[in-house]
Amino acid sequence: MSVLYNAGIMTKVYFPRLVMPISGILSPLVDFFIAFIILILMMAYYGFVPTIAIVLLPLFILLALATSLAIGLWLSALNIKYRDFQYTLPFIIQLGLYASPIVYPSSRQMPSTTEFYCVSRELIHT
Repeated sequence: MSVLYNAGIMTKVYFPRLVMPISGILSPLVDFFIAFIILILMMAYYGFVPTIAIVLLPLFILLALATSLAIGLWLSALNIKYRDFQYTLPFIIQLGLYASPIVYPSSRQMPSTTEFYCVSRELIHT
């Protein structure tokens, strides 16, 4: 939606079109780093020593940023092409949240068509 709201800026002068969707991803990153510093301070205060797997944390943060950027660019293109898509997007997200196995255990029998979707969700209750 940032592309639609800032259409006047983007059409008057040469303006890189990727700046608006990228800014929507980078601004929460500042909040994440502040919270991460607080987490590190609390870990040091309570004497918690992380494992060597902490080395992979920047890789997973970059992977999450790349995934969210890809989905954001895809959805912003759909939003530009089909203006009514901005109203259907919250319903699609809500359906995805209801379909993910957070409340019910994933050990119950699932049809093979939905098994991949349920297993690929990161918030899964086993």
